[in-house]
Amino acid sequence: MPDHDATYTATWSAAGDTKYTVRHLWQNINDDEYTEHETEEKHGATGSQTAATANTYTGFTAQTIVQQKIAADGTTVVEVKYDRKTYLIAFVSEGQTLKSETLRYGATPVAPADPTKDADAQYTYTFAGWNQEITTVTGATTYVAQWNTTVNEYKITWKNEDGSVIDYTTVAYGVVPTHADATKAADAEYTYTFAGWTPNVVAVTGAAEYTAVFSQIKNT
Repeated sequence: MPDHDATYTATWSAAGDTKYTVRHLWQNINDDEYTEHETEEKHGATGSQTAATANTYTGFTAQTIVQQKIAADGTTVVEVKYDRKTYLIAFVSEGQTLKSETLRYGATPVAPADPTKDADAQYTYTFAGWNQEITTVTGATTYVAQWNTTVNEYKITWKNEDGSVIDYTTVAYGVVPTHADATKAADAEYTYTFAGWTPNVVAVTGAAEYTAVFSQIKNT
């Protein structure tokens, strides 16, 4: 069977009983070869097309077929050529076209290598596929890269006022870090009470350091 899904219906005129061999040449999907299919029809027969065929092939119209048959009056074989329509297929990532090509109806696009996307302060990105399943060509199509996101985590350093490290914690972007109050042993002159951290603790946007601050009361 030829590689097409066309149907056409003959209607008979009173132009005569001359019959012609009509050779239908259907272009294949991925090359310039044509599949042949012959029918025998009377002079003046007209063709009809399905909606699917109209999208698939060029040159397949009733008017074209009628004109070719009439022009071939007195010949033995009439050739009607059906070239597959072509459509633009593109693969896009973050507004950049990674691959663009014109393919025939019915061909299967081949995606480019998986794209990458640089991490930003908040997220690390991994390729999650295209916005639609890659299928055989039926019209112009743009495939758009989709991404999975992972919230970045950052190292937070908590220090004593003398610069020594109390602790390290890992906190996700956008989260306000917390830590148990620091302590400082009293000495002969003062007793110390934890007064907070410097700088002020804010939501994480990157690695950060906080140093303990103490208030002091003179011993009596």
